[in-house]
Amino acid sequence: MVNSASTISSLWQYSDVQVRKADYIKLRNIVLSYNVNNAITRKLKMTGIRLSAQANNLWYWSAAGDDIDPETYSINSRTRAVQIPKSFVFALKVNF
Repeated sequence: MVNSASTISSLWQYSDVQVRKADYIKLRNIVLSYNVNNAITRKLKMTGIRLSAQANNLWYWSAAGDDIDPETYSINSRTRAVQIPKSFVFALKVNF
């Protein structure tokens, strides 16, 4: 005989009530670069200088509205993984 309580529980678990909107917007990557003026680089006896800054995973918005990042949420186990961290990179490229 089938246990009706477990059947109802499993039917509820996979019902439409449990489905949420998964739309999201994410600001994944921003890069800013600046090439130093040739007049300045010549005075320093260089052929080029480039400054760069990069930021990753700065912001996201989810339609579900409960801070669930769809890229770190496992639908199968219904658990959250560690959020993707923000990262910042600064670079200096010098050509002689």
